[in-house]
Amino acid sequence: MTTYRQLHEANQSLSHYIQALLQGEELVILQQEQPIAKLIAPRPSRVLTPSQWVARQRTLDRMKRGYPLGISGLTRDSFYE
Repeated sequence: MTTYRQLHEANQSLSHYIQALLQGEELVILQQEQPIAKLIAPRPSRVLTPSQWVARQRTLDRMKRGYPLGISGLTRDSFYE
């Protein structure tokens, strides 16, 4: 649920709104009836399973080695000809 509050009101009751954020609420702060900020609680960081971690490492290692493109003997000069 999204709550809309004027800046001065949000400033005076910030600790109250922080508790609501932690329970999944969103807070949009208004200044002269215009939204100027949106506060949301941070998402919990994702924890990879051991098999996902191994797959991630394998993919990163492969990307560091590069992928063969099947092109040999290509020089800068021949590229522009």
